[in-house]
Amino acid sequence: MKKQILLSFLVYAATCHQAIAQEKLSLEKCVSYALEHNLNIKQSRFNEALSDQDLRQSKYNLIPSLNGQASQNFNKGRSINPQTNIYVDQNLNSNNFFIGSEVVLFSGLQKLNTIKQNKYSLMAQQNNVEKTKQDVTLNVVSEFLNALFYQDQVQNYQNQLKVSQSQVVMAKKKADVGTITEADYLQFKAQSSADELNLITAQNQLTISFLNLRQLLNIEQDKAFDIERPGELSLMNIRTDYSDVEVYNEALKINPGIKSLEYERLATEKLLEVVKGKYYPTLSLGASYSTNYSNIAQKLSRTPGPDAVTNFYIKDPSGNIPVYGPTENITTAPISFGEQFTNNVGRAIGLTLRIPFFNGLQVRTGVNKTKINLENAVVTEELAKNQLNKTIAQAVADLNAAKKKHEAAESSYASLKKAYDYSQKRFDVGLLNSLDLNIAKTNYSKAESDALQAKYDMILKSKVIDYYLGKPLTF
Repeated sequence: MKKQILLSFLVYAATCHQAIAQEKLSLEKCVSYALEHNLNIKQSRFNEALSDQDLRQSKYNLIPSLNGQASQNFNKGRSINPQTNIYVDQNLNSNNFFIGSEVVLFSGLQKLNTIKQNKYSLMAQQNNVEKTKQDVTLNVVSEFLNALFYQDQVQNYQNQLKVSQSQVVMAKKKADVGTITEADYLQFKAQSSADELNLITAQNQLTISFLNLRQLLNIEQDKAFDIERPGELSLMNIRTDYSDVEVYNEALKINPGIKSLEYERLATEKLLEVVKGKYYPTLSLGASYSTNYSNIAQKLSRTPGPDAVTNFYIKDPSGNIPVYGPTENITTAPISFGEQFTNNVGRAIGLTLRIPFFNGLQVRTGVNKTKINLENAVVTEELAKNQLNKTIAQAVADLNAAKKKHEAAESSYASLKKAYDYSQKRFDVGLLNSLDLNIAKTNYSKAESDALQAKYDMILKSKVIDYYLGKPLTF
């Protein structure tokens, strides 16, 4: 009784999502949902966005810089009058304003090569995104097939359990009337328990496959979902006569992982040009505009005054005649902010040439390190190509093996099914004991499971080849 309750609970736990699901997801919908919500894809897109910003910034660096500055100063005690450049002993309040622009005319083509480097880096990240999307798609297909397999496996084990339970009931009746021994009855009961255990294991595997699929699709834990079973999965249209050289040559043209490494190598080549550019002088053009204000700046005002005796005189026989001259009244007044702002304007324009004579051999060291990184990028690309070649050769071999395994499993299943049916008939007429019947049933059950697994394994192996050929991973 306890086993029946436990079995019912596990069956419910593994299939409850089917009862409450709002929509069943086909393989196409699963892939589409994963491409939109998978966290690995989102993370790769962040890296792509960062590379895009690097490229934008390298282009912006071609634009002349423009900076402004304003300052407010309060001086107490002895200070320099900015208008007369003479020391004064009074409080000083002054403002300074500056705006300047600079553009690099030549720097060994560093900025242009940096733009090219960042273009290649962005293309590398774009291919990384595509590779991540393809990897996620293949994983979704794999887990989707696992879910289909375990659903079929659960159905098969449920059918086998029903047969076993019926045999237990029948064996009990026969044992009660003495047609079979108690040992035969216990054999049937043990077989029923074994079938029950197989069902529980399959239910658990089904739950795990849905959990893996949920994580790939990044579906919330409180959101139920189910998969939509496709039509009959025929193996007739699966091509198995692939050549590993054929698949590799095609994959080499379109594989985003290889393309990403190729663009990373090209980016490193441009980085080498950037570093070499530091050997050259840097020529810059600059211009500035400045002005200032001081609260102690004064302007002089002159007004005519009455004539007054000067230090000069005219000799006359009657005596010296004083000479009168004009006078003027001088007054001072603060100069306004606006007037100072206009009058104190200073403008400048100039060229700056910076020649790197010696900087601790930093440039040479940088060039040598970048050359090493470039050689490493070349080797990394070649290693990836070799690994791709090996992986594809293995995938082609796996597909051929899966085809042969499926054919052998189907043949074994057909033979063992007939053997089990024949054993059942012999047992019914008393020509076979329960142990041999259960052995025949176990062999038949295993053959059925192996044939089912071989079928889905062959489908998956064919999808792996499609993955490398860039074909849609659909049924």
